Amino acid sequence: MSYDVSALTDYVKENADRILTRAVLGMRSARFMTVQPGIKSAEKIANLLNEASLQSGACGWNPTATTTLADRTLTVEDIMSQEALCTKKLEKKMLQLKVRKGAMAGNEDMPIEQLWTDEKVKQINKNIDILIWQGDKALVADDVRKWIDGLLKILDADMPAGNIIARTASIIDDIDTLLNTTLPEDVLGAGNTLTGYLSITNFAKLTTEIRDKNWFHIPSTDLGDFTMRYPGMPLDVVGVTGLQGKNQILIGSAENFFIGTDMEDDFESVKFWFSNDNNEHRFHMNFRLGTQVAFPEEIVAAGDAAGDLVV
Repeated sequence: MSYDVSALTDYVKENADRILTRAVLGMRSARFMTVQPGIKSAEKIANLLNEASLQSGACGWNPTATTTLADRTLTVEDIMSQEALCTKKLEKKMLQLKVRKGAMAGNEDMPIEQLWTDEKVKQINKNIDILIWQGDKALVADDVRKWIDGLLKILDADMPAGNIIARTASIIDDIDTLLNTTLPEDVLGAGNTLTGYLSITNFAKLTTEIRDKNWFHIPSTDLGDFTMRYPGMPLDVVGVTGLQGKNQILIGSAENFFIGTDMEDDFESVKFWFSNDNNEHRFHMNFRLGTQVAFPEEIVAAGDAAGDLVV
């Protein structure tokens, strides 16, 4: 038997499309990283290390330069979210005046649909961003982070210990140390999109530090949307939702951080419909997600302890 979707209104369809679009575009961290679509399960990130050595000029052929090919695997996991909503539960609540009169009337209408979809988008965005940074497949139970290994876990395992310093009380001091003494000079001067990532809370603390140091020459427009150009350096500092509750600061080129998904496939879809069989609204979303870094040695961080990014 096929599904009976005769009661599905155009407004519900529009909201399903809007949830998907806003969820994809709203992944805040994805705006400052490299998104690699079209991954069904796993894909290699090919790395090319080219060493252009120099040697004395002479006759003959005696090459000394080398090119090394390596790769890192970006694995995505199949994740979904489902919810069932019964309109009748609203009838005894404060929104009962918006529900049609009659035991059978108006069940397919959802009077708080706009509010519900807006909140659903916020939660989807938050959970995806947390997965990107804090995912840990070793976690159990109902922890939202258990579905993938996020960037913190990957980097904690693969970054050189010398690339991680211990956090101090000053975010400015930590960023300056990372830029001046920890970040490889080749990365600093490579011309890529050098980006610093920290939590929204720590971004707010950073702006407070800047104010307290009387750095009032920084235009207020540079602090919009939790992004700013770090004074005097080619560094974009961004506050990301995924580092919520975390104290770490990470710096590297945006091109070095990868988010894998399958957005180009119809597998990514949001369905939001009224089920006559169950007399309830139903929500279903399915997506694939994974993270990886191409060159861990080109990323530096201030963690909870020197040489330790995840404690």
